[in-house]
Amino acid sequence: MYCSECGSELNSNGFCNNPYCNNSEKRKSFFNSNEFEESNKLDFNSSNFEKLDDSYTIDECNIKSYLNLDKYYIDKWALYEKDNNFLYWNNSSCIFSCFWLIYRKLYVYALLFIATIILSIIFLKEYTFLIYPVLCISLGAVSNNLYIKNVIKTIDKTKAKYHSLSQNEINILLESKGSKNLPITIVSVVLMFFVAIVWILNIIANW
Repeated sequence: MYCSECGSELNSNGFCNNPYCNNSEKRKSFFNSNEFEESNKLDFNSSNFEKLDDSYTIDECNIKSYLNLDKYYIDKWALYEKDNNFLYWNNSSCIFSCFWLIYRKLYVYALLFIATIILSIIFLKEYTFLIYPVLCISLGAVSNNLYIKNVIKTIDKTKAKYHSLSQNEINILLESKGSKNLPITIVSVVLMFFVAIVWILNIIANW
């Protein structure tokens, strides 16, 4: 039998074997305990989940494995542990903007960035040259926070999906997944360059 919520196998008691699933035995027992009432219905997508079992929390080894020992972002994770809303300037994200987002696997934010630029070209036209630097500066300020949150989310999903693996196996898997995507970034640069050339040629042709 499989869980109707996450698809994982059910144990002999009819509970889900996935500790992150709402139908898991640990969560069910915790929901019905006095500790749950006193915790004011804790968010189990946060660090409060460590109250159930420390082996399922994200630790420094997970972060280092996924980030491939990138000290800069490991330090930013340490800042995040102290303040979830921390701000720390990132030169790379400000300069390379959309390409940095793609390189760091922040695809949704990259699409939002591109969509904002396209909409500004369509509706704001002559003011587009102001919109772009504002977006870049804003990204430079918040990008580290966005990235670390995405890293934590990715690790969280990986540990939930492969919950039967040991901590060492999880770290090896995280390291193999990697926190960067260079091939797609290169393709994006080439595509953007091609679009820019076509746009410039079109402008010249209409003169």
